[in-house]
Formats: sequence, C-alpha cells, structure tokens
Amino acid sequence: MQPRFSIVIPAFNSPSSLQLLLRCLEAQQGAINDYECIVIDDGSTESVAPFLKEYNPKFSFRYFVNDHNLGRAQARELGWQQSLGEIVIFLDSDMLPAPDWLEGYREAFAGDTLDVASGVRYSVDLDASRVDCAEGLARMVGTELDELFVRDAAGQFHEIEARAKLGQFPHPVYEKLETEIRQVYEADPQSLICAWSFMASNSAVRRSLLQETSGFNPCLRRFDDLELAIRLWELGARFGFAGQAKAFHLYAEERTIYWPGMNDLLMLFSRHPYRLVIMMHLWMFYHSQAHNASPPALFNHLPSVNQANEEAQQLNLTEQLQAIYKQPFPVDARYDMDQVIEYYSCSPYWTKEQVASGLDQAIRRGVYTEQRAGRFYFDIYHIDNWLRDCTPILQRWLAPHVLNHNRTPFQHTQQPSELLTFRCRGTYEIIVPAEAIAGVEGEVILNLSVPVEHTCQNDVQIADCSPANMLDYKDRAGGMIMNLPVTARPGEDVKIHYGFTCLLHEFAPVEKERGALAPAALSRFLRPSFPPEHMVKAKALLDQIITDRTKEPYAVARMIYSWIQHQVVFIETPFMYPYYLILDTGLGPCVQMTRLFINLCRLTGIPAREQCGALLPQDPAKLLRDLSEGTPHELKVLFRGATPFAHTWAEFYDPARGWVPIEIHGFGRKCVTALNIVDKHVREEVYEVYDEIKKPLLFGSMPPFRIYTSEQANKLPVYPLVKTGGAVKALQETAGIIRYNLYCSLMPL
Repeated sequence: MQPRFSIVIPAFNSPSSLQLLLRCLEAQQGAINDYECIVIDDGSTESVAPFLKEYNPKFSFRYFVNDHNLGRAQARELGWQQSLGEIVIFLDSDMLPAPDWLEGYREAFAGDTLDVASGVRYSVDLDASRVDCAEGLARMVGTELDELFVRDAAGQFHEIEARAKLGQFPHPVYEKLETEIRQVYEADPQSLICAWSFMASNSAVRRSLLQETSGFNPCLRRFDDLELAIRLWELGARFGFAGQAKAFHLYAEERTIYWPGMNDLLMLFSRHPYRLVIMMHLWMFYHSQAHNASPPALFNHLPSVNQANEEAQQLNLTEQLQAIYKQPFPVDARYDMDQVIEYYSCSPYWTKEQVASGLDQAIRRGVYTEQRAGRFYFDIYHIDNWLRDCTPILQRWLAPHVLNHNRTPFQHTQQPSELLTFRCRGTYEIIVPAEAIAGVEGEVILNLSVPVEHTCQNDVQIADCSPANMLDYKDRAGGMIMNLPVTARPGEDVKIHYGFTCLLHEFAPVEKERGALAPAALSRFLRPSFPPEHMVKAKALLDQIITDRTKEPYAVARMIYSWIQHQVVFIETPFMYPYYLILDTGLGPCVQMTRLFINLCRLTGIPAREQCGALLPQDPAKLLRDLSEGTPHELKVLFRGATPFAHTWAEFYDPARGWVPIEIHGFGRKCVTALNIVDKHVREEVYEVYDEIKKPLLFGSMPPFRIYTSEQANKLPVYPLVKTGGAVKALQETAGIIRYNLYCSLMPL
C-alpha cells in the first residue's frame, strides 16, 4: 500500500533523542499503514547507523547514510526525494511528537484546503545530545525508562507539556511567533508572513509542490526551510496550521540561541527582495536578546507588521538596518518605473508593456521599493532578479540561448565536419548621456574592452576608432582600453566606438594529437583564490560532488559542472558582494559561478581559468538560412548600465583536449518554475538540456556565438571614472543610463 504520509527525519549524532523520537512514532494513534518514516543519518560520528540497521518497527521504515555531514538542507532533500507519500512531513531528530501528532496532520490534510501545514512547537529544558537524555525525561514524567512512551504515552506527554515552553526555542520571541503568526493567517491568509510558519522541525507540505520548487537550497546551513517556504508562497501555496500536531524540542535552556544576522538577511533578501523579509528580520531583532530596548511601535506585534507592509514603502528600512549592523545594506532604490522600463527597452526578449506589467506585479507582491513624491523607486539588481524568478522573462531569454532547437549542427550530430566557422564584422559603441557627466569636476576617463586572439577567435583587427587615438590607450596585454579621456561638449552625448573583424570558430571537445602543456605554463592556473575559511567549505563540497577522484580530469570537471548547474541559482548581485559567498548561499551571477567552478577544479589539481566576452543571441537555424542564401547574419546586443563584454565563463585544461570551455547559466531545476517558464513543455526541455545523464549542451561544446575579450573585463569598472588630483572616483550612479551597443555581421569564409 502506498503511504499517504512520509515522515522525513535528518539526524546528526544524538542517538538517544533519535531513539526516543522513533519510540514516539511507535506510539502514534490511528492506522500504521498510511505513513512511512525515512531517517537520513547525515554523517554521524556517534553510534546512529548501528541502531538504525537493527531497528525494525511495525510501520514502514527506511534509512540512508551520508558519508559526510552535508547539513540539514541536503539531508532533508535526500529524504523527501526518496519518499513515496503524497504529504511530506519534516521532523527534526531532537523533536518528540505527541501521540496524536500524526492525527493532527491527517486532520489538516483531510480536505483540499491546505498545501503547507505547520505543527505546534514547544521547547523542553533537556539536552538532546546527552547520553542520559532519556533518563532525564523519564524522571520528568515520573516513569521507568523502559516504560517511557510505551505505557500511557498520552499521560506522559501531558506532564511534558506542563513543563514545556511554547516555541521552538526557550525565548519569548518564539512564543510570540507561534501565537501571532496564527493571528496574521486568520486576518490575511495570503500574507508572506505565513511562510515563517514553515519550520522544518515540525511542518508538512504536499509532495507536488516540493517537486515544483525542486526542494531545498543545498548550500544553506541555516534558514533553508524559510527560503523554501518563500518559494512555496510565490507559487501560490496555501498555508495553514495543524494545531493538534504538537512536537517538543529537547533544548537545554543554557544553550546559546542563534539569532539571524546581516549575512542571513542578505542570503534571503538576495533571492527574495520583499519588504516583509526585511521587516520580519527587524521584528525578530527587536524582540531578541540582542536588543534590550522596547521595539518601535510598528514592530510590537506581527499583525501590525503585516498591516504596515504597504506603508513601509515610505519608511527607510535600510536606515534601521545600518543603525543595527553599522554597515550599509546593499539596496539602492534610485530608478523609478519609467527608468526601469527604459533600462529593459534595449532587450530583444521583452517589450516595454511586458516590463511594465512585471513591475506592477512586483509592487502588488511587496517587492522592496521606496516611495518618494508619489513615485515608486526600484533597486535595479533586486528587481532584475525578481522579474527573472517570478515572471516569464526567463522563458523568453532561454529560448534563443540554450533550448534544444537552437543547437548547432555539430551539437546535434557530434561530427567535426559540421563545426561552424565564419567571419565576423562588428562595431562596439558606448553612449554616455550628457547628464551623466554634466557638472563633474575633474578629468573623466573610461575603460573598455576590445576583442582578443583566442583559439576560437583569431585574425582580430581593430579600426575606425573614435576617438582616433583610442588604441594608444591599450594595456600591455592588448585586451583593454585603459583610462581613455572622455571629452564632452555641453549638452551633447559622448559617443565612443570602434570597428573590428575576426574569425570565429566553434569548439568541439575532441582529443587532439599534440603534446600537453608544460607544468610551468599551467602553475598559475592551479592556485585557488578562496580565503582560508571558504577553502575548508570548498573542500567539503568536493567530497560530496566527486564520488571517484581517480577519473580523468574531463570526467571530474564534468561532475563539478553538473553539480553547480543543477544546484546553484543565477542572480545578479551588487558590486560589494564577495564572490566566495556563493558557497554559503548557492546564489550568484555568471562570474561567481565561474569562479566557484575554477576554484573547485584547481583544488582537484585541474588547471582552470576565466574567460570574458559578449554572448551573442543564438539562432543557428536562421544563421544557416542566411548563410545558405549568401545573406549576412545580423546580430545586436544592446545593454544598459553594463558592458556585454563582462559575461564570464570558464576553461579547464585537459591534457587530451587542451583548454576546454564550459558555460554555467544557473537556470537548472533549482531556478525553473511555473512562474518563470509557464509552458510545461518548455520546462521539460530546459530540464533535458541540463540533465547530467545526457551530454550537457554547454560543457565542452561551445557555439561560435560570442566575442572573446580580456579577462579583466569583469574586474574593472566600465562606467566613467573621475580623476581629481591623485584620487579616482567611480561615477557608479551613472551606470544605469549609459548604453553599450554591440553590432555583429556573420558571413561564411
């Protein structure tokens, strides 16, 4: 019989509390054939596995063992992926469910009114990690150890509840959370605050929704359940409560409670830039041990926080965060709706009307904005991420770049004779509006990229420069124009441009008959760049990614690529984000995903390096039609606020194949949902493209739809700089209005 409920329990050490929990499941009321229990031993160093091996209860039971401690997020992920039930209940190993706990979830999911149900959490002043934990609990309820939860379990839990405190942890803020979040739900069941009820220590969710979201973010060590809950809310999940499903957390009161800090907020807000994410963080802070004064009136109660959500557009929440953490919060809401629409107007993937509709939706859903003089202002990074996550913009971008019908002939046949080569004639121009540098005191200078020689791009010629002396400012490596003076006439836009020609070649990962590069030539590509703390995390990550380190470099690099592509999500981040934080968040732009791949390769002894350049719109079918007709294939890339040449990918060195390119888009299963790819068939096609079992489209094989430039393109500022005396200041606030246009014409040789 297929179980309706699957109980997933991540366990790390503390075998005593785990045995108590399983004894509680044996004492559950009602039928035993409608549920299964799955325990994930997450690399325990204590004697958990031997007990699980011998455990043989009357209900359906399975267990799995991780060789290393991967964290609760990955343990929970493995558990629900292995489960069979329609409803997945998450329960931590230091929680003790009351005898009618499962009956509470049966009742909550009896109809079709809920998708996510939260049980009730209490804390009990006992240390789950102590070997005598069970003895202490038996003394608390006045029974012998062998009769604990065996005889009169209901009466024993009555004694436990009398001594317990409401809330996951023994602090008043957790009691307020348990009670006040229900008040929010009763007044506004669609409120984002309801997502905070989903604590995976005692909560349940429909399996179908877990499949839609692809589950937990495996990189998170904390708040993985809350991050998932917000994605469930975004998909329209109906939250509710199972008031009878009580579970008791064994947590000694002398233990220190972890309070969320700035990095936790950054992680959550980066992917979910809602006002209520900041407001809930402030509510928790103002009621925590870290804050001794009375909270501002707005944050007295959760219902008042929810009611003030709309008014908060006029509050400067970031000032409160800066006062708390003594550092700026990375939000810069400087662009009004018209400016954001104009920012996207150069893109071929969506219309102004589509962007305007997305912005209206963002405002309704509570995305962070600031309201000044009756106008809404957005942060360009955060609204860009939200539009990609929660509107069909992603579908329109993916279609011309990675879907199967846009493969080149070689990618279909794997025949080297099908590889594409053609001549490219292009123009790159930068237009600096007059207002961007009006009134600036000092010399205005600009950096810009130029095409460079590469295995896939040769015979590069640059001409028709404006200003005419532009090439006098090329750096020593020849890939950047450095400190080019910008001369402006009053009231006139500044236009800088150059023309170029080159040959572009498609890359195929075929073995070549040539000698390997000398070790000395590769040594600089073997040095990891992560700081020491994150080097430890990177090595631990490799232990779970690479199952067999004896494999050839090409196979090892592909394992690393597949893991990043499936588990890491693409988001744009402000300039101040350190690139190595991607290890903690599983979130980042192409440059951070590329550097993660490079560092992991280097740690395994595989040389790897960055490549930068412009990614061109890809339509091989139209290209072949144009070329067969003798018509130039015209392409254009129009950007606002950022150069197209800063796009980043990686190359790793394989002695049999030379330098092999890989492209990580970060739009795998952890990113793709019914919100951003509405068409189910297109979603399935995206999954197929990124399927690690099939040949990955963007691993090794590299279509010739890119212009290679210096690897410095993603490291140097491309917006204007001002030199005053010996100091250089970046005019970063002008970035959003500067236009970067690349035009290319492709013809066969």
